[in-house]
Amino acid sequence: MDTIGDLPEMDDPTIEGYAGDLPWVRRVALMLNLLGVLQLLGVLGMFAAAALMSAPATGDPMLDAQLAEQMLPMRIMYGVMGTCCSLPFAVLHFVAASNLSGAKKWAWFLSLILSALYVPSLCFPVGALMVFGLVQEDVRRRFLG
Repeated sequence: MDTIGDLPEMDDPTIEGYAGDLPWVRRVALMLNLLGVLQLLGVLGMFAAAALMSAPATGDPMLDAQLAEQMLPMRIMYGVMGTCCSLPFAVLHFVAASNLSGAKKWAWFLSLILSALYVPSLCFPVGALMVFGLVQEDVRRRFLG
């Protein structure tokens, strides 16, 4: 009868194809997921901004209705274009985070690129922390051999 003691431990470095036992990998994956959620909230914000966008009120009901009708295509285009630009970037965060613990080399490179994109922005602390975590010796050794 097998017991729990016979199973390999998940923090055993000899297990191939798993990096979720490394603390920095878990932290970076968590931060990437949180940033992906913020990106998705930005997509929802695009829809809300497009829906709330209204024509200037002139005081003339006929002119206000005409301006609102003329602005409808612009409101739709604003929501669609914002979604087309933001949604793939949000999905990229989730893809990188979900494959990072699987010790996929391409996920490490993608996470490093996404992290480096945040460094020259207002999100400098988050980007710098993720880059720092991804270049730690044990993390690099697990992904790059």
